Amino acid sequence: MFRAYSKRGRVTAEFSRDEFEDNISEMRAEWTFAKFPYLTRYAFPEGIMLVGALSRTFQEGGVLDDPDLVNFDLTEQVRDRALLSLESFDSCRLLEIFWAAKQILRLVDEVNLARLSTELNPGVSGQGFGVLEAPRGVLMHSYLVNRGCIERMRLLVATQFNNAFINLLIRDLVERHLEGNSLSEEGERLIGRCIRIFDPCLSCATH
Repeated sequence: MFRAYSKRGRVTAEFSRDEFEDNISEMRAEWTFAKFPYLTRYAFPEGIMLVGALSRTFQEGGVLDDPDLVNFDLTEQVRDRALLSLESFDSCRLLEIFWAAKQILRLVDEVNLARLSTELNPGVSGQGFGVLEAPRGVLMHSYLVNRGCIERMRLLVATQFNNAFINLLIRDLVERHLEGNSLSEEGERLIGRCIRIFDPCLSCATH
């Protein structure tokens, strides 16, 4: 199931993988190639979502339920939803590094590589659809195949999910830190900081 949560942890939307495309829409803007996903039922901009380590803390069986992390001060800070801020993304990632390493060690002993292979039919037709939670956040791939040729492809990656919020935040920072025709030194620092918070892959791209 795909679930969207409010900041306080209330489920605001829930739907299955097969219903994903009926519940997630994308807005186009003339000034960027990247589209802005949003929850269809709430429209744009109310339906803007954030994905990644912070949103995963609302899920059962995640970092906040790990017995080895329960007593960490960092865990308590994240568990207190009244204290959540954008900087909480980094706190959640730190907790997840430890948590994920434990999961990897467990899965190494459970995964049977021979069972992961599959027979391929190059002339097949149909639709393939998948949603998974990657370290950066939710990834969605949808393919429509006609006799082995891709006719339609739709990809929604974590950076794109967060794209609308990132752009709105940058706009607000720029408006606050304009000095004449340029940004203040503090404004430049904050903009770089806000981009890196959402997506570790963007950290290298923004240096």
